[in-house]
Amino acid sequence: MSNYSGTIVSHALAQSKQGTPSVKLLINATKDLDSGSTVDQTFYADLWLTDKTAERSMTTLRELGYQADTLDAINYGKELVGTPCEIVTEIDSYEGKSTEKVKYVNRAGSYAERGIKSVGKTEAADICSKYDALLRATQKRKAAAKAAPGPVTASYQNNATNADDDLPF
Repeated sequence: MSNYSGTIVSHALAQSKQGTPSVKLLINATKDLDSGSTVDQTFYADLWLTDKTAERSMTTLRELGYQADTLDAINYGKELVGTPCEIVTEIDSYEGKSTEKVKYVNRAGSYAERGIKSVGKTEAADICSKYDALLRATQKRKAAAKAAPGPVTASYQNNATNADDDLPF
């Protein structure tokens, strides 16, 4: 999966060939959030309006800043045009052809806010019981100096080429 930031260029109510309704967004991605590099790619995203997906689609619209109380403005207005957003894409293969498709549309800033999520107490206890003995058997090294806490930034730097990095992954 890849993560991009960009802006909404246009939007409309749409239907798939099978008749499934959606809010279709045209998004111009300008930054690859994983690498930090500049991109210029256009993606279509569908916020599907089915019994299972409509609630999540409405939540996404609100998170993007949609203020209207009806979907008419999606078709006839430009309320979301220019709205910054983030998308998560995945490679989809169909009839031997691979394309990058939007899996999720998120509000701007959500990539940086994902953070680290901890497992629950039961899962933590299971992990500890399995690996604590190995940790105790592993030789300790002198602790590295701790950096002063600072703000979390949205940028991600890949340290894979850092010669001081002796991690095997």
